[in-house]
Amino acid sequence: MAALHLAEQRPTRDRGDDVQREQPALHAVGDLTLTGRVETTLRTDTPDGDRPALLVGCDGRNLWVTGPDGDGLGETVLTEPAATLRILTIGEHIEVYADGVFALTTLCY
Repeated sequence: MAALHLAEQRPTRDRGDDVQREQPALHAVGDLTLTGRVETTLRTDTPDGDRPALLVGCDGRNLWVTGPDGDGLGETVLTEPAATLRILTIGEHIEVYADGVFALTTLCY
C-alpha cells in the first residue's frame, strides 16, 4: 500500500504575513505512478492518527474514494488501465485524473 499524505499536519504560512501556523493543508495536489494496486491516504482520523479518513485507491482500472471507516464516497471503472493518477483536494472536494483525463470527483464531509 502506497501512502502519499497530501494534507498532513504541517506548518503553513498565511498570505500577507510571515507567521507560521500549525494546521492541516486543505488544498493539495499529488501525482502517483501506478505499479499495481495503490491506496493513498489523503487524510487521517486525527493529526497523528494512522486510520484513513480519506483514501483514494486504484488497481489500474477500478478507481475509488473512501471516507471514515472505509465508507465508499465514489467509484468508477476506467476504460483502460491508468499509468498515473493526479489527485487534487480543495477543502472537502476531491478530483482524480487518470493519465491526465478527469475520472472521478466526490466530496468528503
